[in-house]
Amino acid sequence: MTGSDVKGSGAVSILIPAPSSVTVTVPKAMARGSGEKKVEDAVYQFIRAKRILGQTRINTATIADALDIPHRAVEKAVRGMSSRGVRRLG
Repeated sequence: MTGSDVKGSGAVSILIPAPSSVTVTVPKAMARGSGEKKVEDAVYQFIRAKRILGQTRINTATIADALDIPHRAVEKAVRGMSSRGVRRLG
């Protein structure tokens, strides 16, 4: 899925840094505070997994669908990842 596949959905493409390894976990609940951290960690690990598979750009809508979490939660998590090397392109 590319950014052109989801026009009008509010999705944002991001550039994915190359990691050396990956572990993917998905939070079961989105409680305030620690739940937001778990969402951010899950999103980051998903991005890392995609990078290992050779994908250098991923759409936030794709992440939300894959992890079955709200798109807004993915957007918020991605905004907090600049220190981890994840760049928003849109």
